[in-house]
Amino acid sequence: FKNIVVNRAELTLPIYFDDESFKPSTIPSQLVLRYTGKDGSKYIVPEYYYDQYQKFFGGQRDTIKDIYMFNVPGYLQEYFDDATGAIKPELEVFQLSGLRNAAFRTSKSSIPVKLKFTYTRF
Repeated sequence: FKNIVVNRAELTLPIYFDDESFKPSTIPSQLVLRYTGKDGSKYIVPEYYYDQYQKFFGGQRDTIKDIYMFNVPGYLQEYFDDATGAIKPELEVFQLSGLRNAAFRTSKSSIPVKLKFTYTRF
């Protein structure tokens, strides 16, 4: 993936509800993504810090579609540009504070987990 610039990268995670442990009232309103570096340290994806309210990054629960959507072009660009193997294509979903949990499994076949990205070659 040399000589590319990531223009857009959206990760979509469908939320699973079972009406017992995982109910709309018990899941977090926002989730965050982080990755583990080569040294074992965990780093929040750079997009989280782009603006004070994470409007660019996303991570808020879409209550209409029952999904979380994350915008991560900077993380993906760093992964493609990394020649040392310090960044791996593995993301961890977590909550910054609180004890709420969410499960990701598609209970509707029309909503898969997906990563959609566009790029430009130069």
